[in-house]
Amino acid sequence: MDDPLPPLLAQALAVGAARVVAFTGGGGKTSAMYRLARERAAGRVLVATTTRIWAPRPDEAPLALAGSLADALCSVRDRGWTHGVRVLGSEVTAEGKLLGLPPDWIGALAAEVDLVVVEADGAAGKPLTAPRAYEPVIPGATDLLVPVVGADVIGAPLAPERVHRAPEMAELLGVPIGTVLTADLVARVVLDPRGNVKGAPPDARIVPLVNKVDDAARERAANELAEALLVRGVERVVLARLASDEPVVAVVERAPQRAGRG
Repeated sequence: MDDPLPPLLAQALAVGAARVVAFTGGGGKTSAMYRLARERAAGRVLVATTTRIWAPRPDEAPLALAGSLADALCSVRDRGWTHGVRVLGSEVTAEGKLLGLPPDWIGALAAEVDLVVVEADGAAGKPLTAPRAYEPVIPGATDLLVPVVGADVIGAPLAPERVHRAPEMAELLGVPIGTVLTADLVARVVLDPRGNVKGAPPDARIVPLVNKVDDAARERAANELAEALLVRGVERVVLARLASDEPVVAVVERAPQRAGRG
């Protein structure tokens, strides 16, 4: 993962000078995390999790394990690491899951590298998720929070086949299992203080990413979701198809307000 990709996603997300970018939600956040890391691989990019992710294969990225903050700092201070992507966790389980780092380590690690990219919750491969009581685990050092959702969930029923932790989501939204997930309902999950941005630092920028915008019908649905998200206060929403070489479909931004007549 040492060869940088064109900074298409980084520009769309307006990463700028952010040192810690955290991803939550479902529908492709691991793909988004690694894509962003690859785009910034001209510098030193650390990929981490505060929960658990699949450990990278040896051909994907170098992996280091740290049992203490001192160990973690030694790993990132490696003088031989001048650029590229490294992954850091605490241990690898028998099933191949990489266990994460305490969230309060992330700020110290960010001071040593150019960018830290963090996956902050789990979604079991589903396009939409409701967090557990202790999730998301968003580091306090997060500058940019990217809640991710799959466009394929818009118009689908709120059911375990499509939604991670469907009962918790039904409770969050106050609707029964089987309810059709409209753009407005999905927007509520993404931006509700009990949903995908729960525990976000107050000064972190929030830029939602709608993935799997793979055809015209999904693009219409994604644009409807983007408008519902903008109404709830975010400045921009990125529409994407992360499996493509050109991952950004569109950036939908809030229209500037016109000054009133004096």
